[in-house]
Amino acid sequence: MAYCEKCGTKLTPGAAFCEQCGTKVPVEPVVFGKHNSQSCIKAFYCEQCGAWLPQDSAFCERCGAKVPEVEMSGRKPEKLYCFDGTDDNYLLFSRIDWASKWEKMARNATGYELGIILTNVSALALQLNVPASEVEKIIRDYISAAHERGVEYCVLRLDKNSVRFGVSERNSIKGVDDIVELLRLVVDIARPKYLFVLGNEEIVDVATWDNEGKTGDSDVDSDFVYTVLDTTSPWEGQDFNLNEALRVGRLPTTDGDFEGFQQYFENAADGIGIMDDIRPYGLSAKVWVEESQFEFEHFRNNADNSVETSPEIMADDTTDELFENGANLLFFNLHGSADDKPWYGQDGFHYPEAVLPKAFHDYFVPFILGVEACYGARYIGLSPEESILKTAMRNKCLAFLGSSRIAMGASDPQYRCFADIVIGDYLKHVACGETAGDAHILSLQALIRKSRAEYDNTLTPDDILTIAEFSLYGDPSACTGRNHNIGMMKGMSKTFGGVPKGLHVPVPDVLNAAKMYLAEVNAEIEAKVDAFAAQYLPFQPGDGTHTKSIHFSHNVYRMQNGKLFNKTYSFDTGIGKSYVSVYFDKNGTIREAAVSK
Repeated sequence: MAYCEKCGTKLTPGAAFCEQCGTKVPVEPVVFGKHNSQSCIKAFYCEQCGAWLPQDSAFCERCGAKVPEVEMSGRKPEKLYCFDGTDDNYLLFSRIDWASKWEKMARNATGYELGIILTNVSALALQLNVPASEVEKIIRDYISAAHERGVEYCVLRLDKNSVRFGVSERNSIKGVDDIVELLRLVVDIARPKYLFVLGNEEIVDVATWDNEGKTGDSDVDSDFVYTVLDTTSPWEGQDFNLNEALRVGRLPTTDGDFEGFQQYFENAADGIGIMDDIRPYGLSAKVWVEESQFEFEHFRNNADNSVETSPEIMADDTTDELFENGANLLFFNLHGSADDKPWYGQDGFHYPEAVLPKAFHDYFVPFILGVEACYGARYIGLSPEESILKTAMRNKCLAFLGSSRIAMGASDPQYRCFADIVIGDYLKHVACGETAGDAHILSLQALIRKSRAEYDNTLTPDDILTIAEFSLYGDPSACTGRNHNIGMMKGMSKTFGGVPKGLHVPVPDVLNAAKMYLAEVNAEIEAKVDAFAAQYLPFQPGDGTHTKSIHFSHNVYRMQNGKLFNKTYSFDTGIGKSYVSVYFDKNGTIREAAVSK
């Protein structure tokens, strides 16, 4: 870690000047990627103006200053990183002057939003069982279509002969750490807004973090690592600024399903930006109808619209309802399961099937979807017939926001929290014309603002889980109508001293909030909390009726700030384990109440 020699301020990696006092940073060779002393390429910033210097430059292209000679040890690799795309973005190639190419692309993108398409073309072609040229053609055609609506996509390949990651013997970039390091280099120069990942976890790795909360799974799969370009677990705690986060979406792929891959791009090229007539549809578990209607009112298009409920609406009915309405903005507040295909409704403790993958077979209008269900976005290891997400993405779904793990949310608008905020605000902003990527970030910011305002500038473990597990699928630049932010860049191209400033978006400051400790509270207060939780449980706490399949937690946890306590209850249902999480203060006042979706 470097610090300013004059004032001691911690320096942003790659900075040419101290942001605190303006002192010039002594220039050292910068070595990118994993390397050894015998085989690495070094790159520099100009000592005079801070501009990026392409490899082997004798003079700075910006100010003309002479570049000091630096000894290079060992044989140079044939290539460093690949910026895939010529000046017209289409042809795939590898160049040593990748940095200057990205900078040129960023400067020429005035009036456009700049984005990266990230994939491993060779591995993707092998997975889809087609020649690489077929994959490349689809990407080239889609770049052209995106250009017409104001988004300038460039391809960044991870595969052999396209990228050399600092070491000549290394043929490809693999793993989240390597990918994040590569993206940081590009972002430092070009300041792209969007990152569109093509491929499932086998093509472009997904981050996995231990879940340090008290509800649900032992770990969580997440693409949030690419949003903030930080591989640190969100439960470790750092400062953050999501304003400049990458807007990330992923298109998950399936072995042999080239048709589905191709179909998404055809649908997206034709469907993004044409949904000026918003036709929303909402379906809720009956027990959550009040909270669902509260969210739905923010994006319904007339006062007569209301959410449907399940079990009144069953799986076959949902298919008919969707097709009859021609809905293009879909909201689902239902249950999900780690083991089964459907999303479920709920009436009491009856859980009927409400939505199956077949609901989206041959859907006939482009649509955008948000779902609160646990495992609502499950796709890893699943075929389209087993995953609602995958079926939707090959049948005119342009963007899909959902959870990879157990999702917590309210059953009453009074306790609106977690999944309700993320999905409700996401669809509200999409309906107002924001891109799916912007809407996703705005919804995360709303969740963070709400919790920090109420809980002494901290987040709860369920806040952190929600941030990590809800990912966006499809093109993050997808929008209903004309993108009204085109040309504004929304702060994504800030400079300091005339030099592009690197992106620094660590994960949320959640260290204190995430760490909870066993605690004791007054027996009267605990009984009050138990009585409140009982309305969500199929048994009465303390009445001796619960069995081994129904677990009543006797543990109370205290957040590190000492101002908020948590008690969690769990029980088995026909569709998996369910949770109730109650947050309360030292007086026993209920501050937040969430149930698993």
